[in-house]
Amino acid sequence: MKRKFLTCLLASLALFNFGFEPNADASVAGARLRAYEIAAKMRAAGYTFVDGSSGLLRKGEISGLIKASLIKGNTYALVAGGCEDAYDVDVIVYDENGNVIGEDSDTAPVAVVENITPAWTGDFFVRVRMYDCTSNGAHYVLLLGRK
Repeated sequence: MKRKFLTCLLASLALFNFGFEPNADASVAGARLRAYEIAAKMRAAGYTFVDGSSGLLRKGEISGLIKASLIKGNTYALVAGGCEDAYDVDVIVYDENGNVIGEDSDTAPVAVVENITPAWTGDFFVRVRMYDCTSNGAHYVLLLGRK
């Protein structure tokens, strides 16, 4: 028992003394988990989701344009989950002419824009804004849902 305790203690100290840093994939996994928690609740409304994109943004930074091909007659939702370091994530959806057709701007680590029903089939665009996060930035995962 004493030996097991000592082994665990030494292992713990080694993590702190040698600069252990969390794996970046853990943050992407955290962002994916947050996004899919919301997506699971939206399944009751008839949405099915697929991964769209992911990335790392600093506080106040906005992602590049993310293209989404949407089909007339379908209704879409976008969910962007931030990792453990994200405090406020927003999503903005644009039509092919650059007009904002949907936006989430609340103060949550997961952004949701739903009931996007395009008047035509074509390419639409999405941006993710990391409104607030730690000073190191935060990961996001964007999901696209359709019903």
